[in-house]
Amino acid sequence: SPKGDGIDSEKIRAAVREATLRRDVFPVLCGSSLKNRGVQPLLDAVVDFLPSPDDIQKSKPSPTEAFVFKVVRDPQRGALSFVRVYDGSLNVRSSYINARTGKHEKANKLLCISADDSVEVDEIPRGFLGAIVGMKHTKTADVLLSTDVKDGSSDLHKSLSIPQPVFFMSVEPESEASAPVLQSALDWLVREDPSVEVRTDPETGQLLLGGMGELHLEILKERLMSEYKLDVNFGKMRIAYKESASSSTTIRLEGDYALTPPG
Repeated sequence: SPKGDGIDSEKIRAAVREATLRRDVFPVLCGSSLKNRGVQPLLDAVVDFLPSPDDIQKSKPSPTEAFVFKVVRDPQRGALSFVRVYDGSLNVRSSYINARTGKHEKANKLLCISADDSVEVDEIPRGFLGAIVGMKHTKTADVLLSTDVKDGSSDLHKSLSIPQPVFFMSVEPESEASAPVLQSALDWLVREDPSVEVRTDPETGQLLLGGMGELHLEILKERLMSEYKLDVNFGKMRIAYKESASSSTTIRLEGDYALTPPG
């Protein structure tokens, strides 16, 4: 305090950070994103109390490991893959392995993003966020690894669990000519959101679009019409109910039995 009879705020922050890193305390902050209250203190608390990659001291450089937390379709640049670098660093014009597919992807251009502004950079270091331009096969929730990783595997990628869609609806183009455009749009939706599924019903031959709920499918439907300017016929939403046995029982039958189909 100014009078010297209190505890300095910097010492309080340092003590809270040390206790948080030991997991002895868990800071809780209140706010409302709807009314834009408490957002700045929350961001300050992330910087003040949570660990950063610099807290981990390593004797030698580590292989690159970057998490693609979002892929978006940019009208001018094409695919923008937003990443956070967990280890190592991303370097422009370097190749990386996609842990999901095992394929090599090249980072032709790296961007530092700030709201609607972007600046080209040569490197995205450990702990930083950025974007890669022009990835061809990378999807949201993929992990990029440096080519010196022998088995191309990642603990981060193994820990990810993508939920299976439960709501489905059929989608049909207005004409055969617009079918390739619809398929391309659906491919983009799948790249952007790993919980979206597109498949063909083996019984009816219909093209089905799957999502996590009614609102999810409504948003996808609206995007196809407004963002991709497509005239599409949508079927009714259906729910894929799944059941599983709660317990197992073994029954032994002895004798001769004839199975008669229902009359």
